[in-house]
Amino acid sequence: MIILSLISKINKKVAPKLLSATLNARTVSPSVTFMCDAICLPLIQRIISIEAQDDAERPSKSGNSTGKRKFRLFPWMDSYIDMVRKQLKSDREGVPSKKERLHSETHHMALESYLRPALIPTEKFKDVKRWRDNTSFVQQFLRKEILRSLYRNKIRDIVSEYPVLGPNKDKSQLPSRNLVRKAFDLSSWTDVHNGYSYETERMEELCKINGGGELIKLKDGSTIVAELHNESQSLSKMNLADVVEIAGGFISGIHPFNFYCEEAGIYEVHTAEYIQELSSYLLRRAEEFQEKGDTLILEVGAGNGLLSKHISDFFEMYSRRRKNQSRKNSKRRRTLHNIIQTREGMSSLPKVVATDDGSWHIKKRAKVEKMSVIEALYHYAQPNDSVQIIVICSWMPKGIDWTENMRKARVSEYILLGESDFGSCGHEFKTWGNASQHQGGSGDNVPPFVVDGYERKDLSMSKLQLSRYDTKFSRSSSTVSFRKFG
Repeated sequence: MIILSLISKINKKVAPKLLSATLNARTVSPSVTFMCDAICLPLIQRIISIEAQDDAERPSKSGNSTGKRKFRLFPWMDSYIDMVRKQLKSDREGVPSKKERLHSETHHMALESYLRPALIPTEKFKDVKRWRDNTSFVQQFLRKEILRSLYRNKIRDIVSEYPVLGPNKDKSQLPSRNLVRKAFDLSSWTDVHNGYSYETERMEELCKINGGGELIKLKDGSTIVAELHNESQSLSKMNLADVVEIAGGFISGIHPFNFYCEEAGIYEVHTAEYIQELSSYLLRRAEEFQEKGDTLILEVGAGNGLLSKHISDFFEMYSRRRKNQSRKNSKRRRTLHNIIQTREGMSSLPKVVATDDGSWHIKKRAKVEKMSVIEALYHYAQPNDSVQIIVICSWMPKGIDWTENMRKARVSEYILLGESDFGSCGHEFKTWGNASQHQGGSGDNVPPFVVDGYERKDLSMSKLQLSRYDTKFSRSSSTVSFRKFG
């Protein structure tokens, strides 16, 4: 303990100075910038993260001790075993407890003391321009550390009260949409997509109250930051969260639900209602084709494999209920079987296959065949008039288009889950046909899916979706079908 305490004291003294020196060194030359970003900053970030978390969890002088000092490599997460053991009581009305407020305030104050002197030593806007181009530093460290200081305890409380939302939940158990909305107090959130203009509201406001400015994109072409008109504008009255906000941190619009999804690696929250609607749609499509042959549901970019597993589980449950119920029971009280309708004539249920190339190193939680998109289509989507191929892709990576390969394989239908048109999934023109983002001539603005003989339809189940980027003002994710016609 003496050694650990000594190390901690050294870290607290040295880390802020090292961070300041590293940020200054980034301006020397491109090669030095690369070394600082690749080697120095990650190490300093880890030290500051550990020490700020330790300050927040240290026993208070009032005697409310939480135990011995913990020295952890990943301090923000602790372990979920520890979280469940403590069984923290969350405030059902969404008002933080005194202990929760004290922890968040202490953690935030610790971050201020470690980071502010290094980030803005002169308390002027020109300091921000030294490091804002390192988007990994801003997004993956500064932004996340601030959000952890604000919401870590709140999320732990929610998961303690609703274990079905925890990382170690039974993978076959799905939360209801109402449970998720209740747990995170989302009752006032809309289920309509209203665009993304709200995302920069706080940044625009900060420009106005700090002498004026404009929003610009960095050299990467996508990161939006605030450019104040006066480089010498004082930021002394601006808190750390707002400093990171103008550097492209987008902290102001983040709710505990969003951060829960982010930390858990969730893009789409699979609720019982949504899986039922999606699976029912697939069953109807299989029934329409049954006279010609079988249906194969092929998921590409499946990640952990849970979406395909949930769909497959629903099919199995449907099959069991179909066998156990007769037509004579069709008029009795509504059940899940009645909702999706009896399909006595369907000879076999669709087969579901999940594939992923493993490039994102996502831990598998269900069966996933290791295949790239092209490999999966080549293996499973060979032309066959007796097999209907329906491809599913959830949250296709931004700027990448896999749908061209799907259409080349002449799949019967492909269904995309995630942000559409102007969002962060796929290519805005090649995937979605968004002509405003196409740089070709005016005659080339016909969506590629139309050229290839596919018809787009936004499915009604979209209103049931809950995703990482939802806000009070706009639903982010949609379910969109592209079906081959003719």
